[in-house]
Amino acid sequence: MKKIVLFMPYMGPLPENFPLWVKSCGGNPTIDWVLLTDRDVDIPLPPNVRHVRTGLEELRARFSERLGFSVTLDRPYKLVDYKPAYGYLFEDMTVGYDFWGHCDMDVVFGDIRAYFTDEILDAYDKIQERGHLSIYRNTERINRLFMEPCEGVVDYRKVYTDPYIYCYDEFRGIWRQCQVKGIPYTDIDNLAAIHPFRGAFMESLSGRSGIVIYWERGKTYMAYMEQGELETQEIMYVHFRKRPMAAPDFDVDKAEAFFLVPNTFLPKKPGPLGKQEFRKMRKGLPLYTLRVNAKRLYQKYLLKPSRWYRRQKARRGGGDA
Repeated sequence: MKKIVLFMPYMGPLPENFPLWVKSCGGNPTIDWVLLTDRDVDIPLPPNVRHVRTGLEELRARFSERLGFSVTLDRPYKLVDYKPAYGYLFEDMTVGYDFWGHCDMDVVFGDIRAYFTDEILDAYDKIQERGHLSIYRNTERINRLFMEPCEGVVDYRKVYTDPYIYCYDEFRGIWRQCQVKGIPYTDIDNLAAIHPFRGAFMESLSGRSGIVIYWERGKTYMAYMEQGELETQEIMYVHFRKRPMAAPDFDVDKAEAFFLVPNTFLPKKPGPLGKQEFRKMRKGLPLYTLRVNAKRLYQKYLLKPSRWYRRQKARRGGGDA
């Protein structure tokens, strides 16, 4: 079996879903995780999750030393641009692994190996196009692919010295590199990407609305109605995409199954999902869509322009920002 390690840097207070993220990692015992965070971890971690205590400044110093120039890493979100370089930047932690990769923490993993099969791993050097879960073959060429000049891709030295977010981990960066350079790559879209601005769960890739997501004994499922019948589909993982999820109010360690619902986690009894329970769990949050979109419009059209105006005024000497 080919060995895989996933890097997960996370700065600041760990999210409410952290215990469930850990549990879903533990449900994949043949894949290793390296959790790099500036916080202590107060829950037991499974053997395949390694905690490395580090901060943003320490990462900036490491990256600068490895790349040979002073990099910009002024906020945690900038880490998205460094993801395709983790194989090079954390080279000392990838020894003995066939693949390395990166992931996000606003996810719950199912059985990853059911999709990252030996056939897939033999055939492709880059698997998955999205930043919330991608893996790369651990070779000198692939680990340094982000350094290669490429038509349509901003040079990595510009990306790593500019505070701007280039989304280098997805379509405008490493994915484009693979396309242009003929690197064998594939994308397995058997996942649930939850729309962040809807009251009820809607899956963005398929467009299905009123879905129910649950994790059970190491696997993740998406349930939905199809022509009056309840269908259940196993998925690789669910990504709830910056959606604020409340902390689980049950014993995570002992739970064999749980639901993901708007906007929290609920216990589930193991076994098939019935229509009555499905209807109960798929209910959305009243007025959530209106509230969250009103907040987005305020931030985009009022708050951000106001901040920009104050900064410009301060630069002209007309007041404080």
